[in-house]
Amino acid sequence: SLLKGVTARGDTALHAVVSHGHNPEFLKCVSIIDERDQDLLFAVNNKGDTPLHCATRSGRPHMVSHLIELAENRNSLQKLLRIENMLVETALHDAVRVGNEHIVKILLKVDPSLANYPNEGTSPLY
Repeated sequence: SLLKGVTARGDTALHAVVSHGHNPEFLKCVSIIDERDQDLLFAVNNKGDTPLHCATRSGRPHMVSHLIELAENRNSLQKLLRIENMLVETALHDAVRVGNEHIVKILLKVDPSLANYPNEGTSPLY
């Protein structure tokens, strides 16, 4: 299937969509991709980034909320939020780094303990 394809950077179709918009058409596209392949929500690219990392770094709060909702619907929210990339950072690290207070609040609202989560890296709020 085309959904299994990746770019040279290892990005899936889901990585690409979440990085480029969060209007209703983009959100619907994400839902369609997720319906066809639920594993893509947790797929990592060559840097270890999930679609949630990409949406966060791109400053897309509606998309971040939508991805959280998809993970919640299958009882996998904590799994998604705690995936660390190659820099040993979660999506919360990205939200703090880019200074997006809205996304920081979204992430901490659904999992307050994410602020002290890192396995080996630095706390996102450090």
